[in-house]
Amino acid sequence: MESYWKRKSKRNKKKKDNKVSIPKKKVSVENTISYSYGCEVVKEKYLPKFVNSFVSTSGLNRVIKVPQRKRGLTSSGKERNCHPNVQLLVDTYGGKRMVGYEVSMTKFNDIRFYDILFHSVWMTPENKLVDVTKKDIPSILHGDEIQYFIPVSTDDILLRDIQHISTNGKNVYQIGLFPEPMRETTKKPSLEDLLVTEKSLEDMSGKDWRIGGSFSQPSISTGKYLTPYSHLVLI
Repeated sequence: MESYWKRKSKRNKKKKDNKVSIPKKKVSVENTISYSYGCEVVKEKYLPKFVNSFVSTSGLNRVIKVPQRKRGLTSSGKERNCHPNVQLLVDTYGGKRMVGYEVSMTKFNDIRFYDILFHSVWMTPENKLVDVTKKDIPSILHGDEIQYFIPVSTDDILLRDIQHISTNGKNVYQIGLFPEPMRETTKKPSLEDLLVTEKSLEDMSGKDWRIGGSFSQPSISTGKYLTPYSHLVLI
């Protein structure tokens, strides 16, 4: 059956905007069919069936390979602090913070866990996406040169994490928004189940959430370190 989003795309094919509007939600969602921010699109055969199913039914039609910076300042963002890391770069150099989902896989005792986790990457002033945050848990789904990523929005929204576990032919999903506990369900999540538009990062992490951004390496071009918010007054 043809999805709602594909039908809507046909009705609006004369429009060249690369945004998709979520009904009853005041947020614009990225549609990477029309624009991939200088990144290669991941072929479906390299993705788990769960991921392909999720993106095809949610209106987020492509997973892209976002380069993982490996040298210099923008390769050294503090682990598990992607949101403030990116915001620090935006406030210093420009660009935007793109929120979305990092797609990864881990394995424990022959059980594969597919994670679709709330993540931020940097959209540079040239409209290219790069991942600037170091990883402390490697994914076996792809190498360490790239990050599989589903762009969602440059709006200040929150996204619930998803973990998919398939055991004995049964699909189980765990869904949650940090620091709330994950809830378990057998129902396949939709995009509207995951978007949290009535809250922002300030609601989740406090008004000083941006202070958590930091980079351990200096700039290759200037040799200077980026001091976290030394030039900003947070209100």
